[in-house]
Amino acid sequence: MKKTSYINIVIVLGITVLLMSCEEIIDIELNSENPVIVAEGYIELDSVAKLKLSYTGDYFTNSSVAYLENSSVTIMDDLGNVDTLLYLGGGNYLGENLIGALNRSYRITFTEGDKVFEANTKIFPPSEILDVSFEESVMVRPGSGQSSASYIINMKFTDNSSLTNYYLIDVFVNGNIDRNSYTLIESSNYSNNGVVEYKPFRASYKIDEEIRVVVYSIDEASHRFYSQMNDALGGGSGSEAMSESSTPYNPTSNFGPDVVGLFSGRSFDESSVVVE
Repeated sequence: MKKTSYINIVIVLGITVLLMSCEEIIDIELNSENPVIVAEGYIELDSVAKLKLSYTGDYFTNSSVAYLENSSVTIMDDLGNVDTLLYLGGGNYLGENLIGALNRSYRITFTEGDKVFEANTKIFPPSEILDVSFEESVMVRPGSGQSSASYIINMKFTDNSSLTNYYLIDVFVNGNIDRNSYTLIESSNYSNNGVVEYKPFRASYKIDEEIRVVVYSIDEASHRFYSQMNDALGGGSGSEAMSESSTPYNPTSNFGPDVVGLFSGRSFDESSVVVE
């Protein structure tokens, strides 16, 4: 997979200070002499915009992360309201006045020198979690020859069946993100009379563990980005529509081909339960 004058770059694309509890490491082939901008951000319902800007680093030199610290970052909604994001340090930019609202579209721009990059997104209404329950699944521990009772999640949440909707699901166990739980759903594959019923079979849990389920409503571009990220990872992160590929590539960024990363609009509902 190694090409002349190219090396593997390791990029942490899960939102480090910002978003997405789903953190993944992606091997992408990039020219080590020309670092690429990494943009990670979101605007959430009832919250201001957040964006982190950094550069890819050379994995083999173990160099520290370089941040884009002098960018001009602005966000505008489809009503013409504009907000300028303030720089907080560490590559992090934070909005002040423009609050995420339902069914509003947003365009965020940032600069690098005389270059301007922009991304568009929309906040869709949150799905309502109707039920989170568990069913026993007997798993055999490798090499032990003994079975151990564990439980998988049954979740139900609302869906507007007149539209194709996109969801990202995270599960937290005793307050910590379950790295095996990151799941993407396209509603057309699961919705039945306005209700999505889903069981993430890859993850299982034990009695007395506290489980928090978060269902994010995301736009199609975000769903595509994370699906392609799964593909780049070899299918390791739970999408219902993934293909495996031996060729590393950059997931399609809504900032365009010269940026790695995503700016996403989202809303969410969450529910906490204890496995009993």
